[in-house]
Amino acid sequence: MTRRPLEIIGQRFGRLTVTRDSGRRDSSGTILWRCLCDCGRMHQARGWHLKRGRVRSCGCLRVEANRTRLARMRARTTATTTGVIS
Repeated sequence: MTRRPLEIIGQRFGRLTVTRDSGRRDSSGTILWRCLCDCGRMHQARGWHLKRGRVRSCGCLRVEANRTRLARMRARTTATTTGVIS
């Protein structure tokens, strides 16, 4: 019995919007979906990764989170070295 592919074209998952089936499959035969990220980049992801929230962006979300975390750490370090504790 074969599984019916997910009907997810046009749906949004985090920052990704599914545009089409990429025509590619992973090693287990799972469809790789072509998605457009809010930042403008294209990304391929498995449908079940999208549905379960495992993939939410092309990678730009991680970059932004790291940038925010680094700025917060720098502010904390500067505050403690100048004697100001928040």
